[in-house]
Amino acid sequence: MQRSLGALHEAAKQCQVPYATVARSKEGMALWAERGDTYTCWAMTGIRLFGRTNRNGMTMEMRVD
Repeated sequence: MQRSLGALHEAAKQCQVPYATVARSKEGMALWAERGDTYTCWAMTGIRLFGRTNRNGMTMEMRVD
């Protein structure tokens, strides 16, 4: 079941995650955050998490399933 963009924002707000960008990709919507210490909280929202490394270091990607 697809979650709405608002649901992504609300999940981040509840977890006090300072998100940087919400983007739409072929896999769906993704929320990019600046913190990597929110696995537990995000996992509870039912939204899958992925860790990626870029030139700035670690970022978290919260995807919509």
